[in-house]
Amino acid sequence: MPGPRRPRTRGPTTPTTRAGRTCGRLVLLADLEGQVLHSHRLPVEPDADPAARLQALDAAITQCLADAGMPPGQIWAVTVGVTGPVDATGRTTLFTPLPGWASVSPAEHLSARFTCPILVENDCKLAAVAERWKGAAQDADDIVYLLAGMRTGAGLILDGTLRRGYAGAAGEIGALKAVR
Repeated sequence: MPGPRRPRTRGPTTPTTRAGRTCGRLVLLADLEGQVLHSHRLPVEPDADPAARLQALDAAITQCLADAGMPPGQIWAVTVGVTGPVDATGRTTLFTPLPGWASVSPAEHLSARFTCPILVENDCKLAAVAERWKGAAQDADDIVYLLAGMRTGAGLILDGTLRRGYAGAAGEIGALKAVR
């Protein structure tokens, strides 16, 4: 009887998108081991409305998948990183610096295109998970990932568990009045 099989490096893939205020749309197509197979970046104006942002997201995903020769049906999972706290519904309803974004559901939008699971999470929290999985924090159970640039945020992993906080607001340092 054969033993358990390890995922193949060129096997199932997952696209990850980054939807920030300044970077526009970045789509990474990776295998289950986290190796990036293809990427595509599409700039978006900082004051773009949700429709323009979702259109750019669709275009970036289409181009990345086309470059990789990958049909959407072969994707196993989609992860979307957004700025601002993400609640349990995958929306940034508490607050967000993106104009009109609080009413947008990236998962709902992408579900018309993908039948696989779709996860929406804060970009700092995803970066913390990435550092714990593949980066400098692989051997640490407690980490604080700090993002300092156009905004300030953090991703917290304590006792090996990502901490989201109320309405996903854990780590939203830039939202504190004293920091602004």
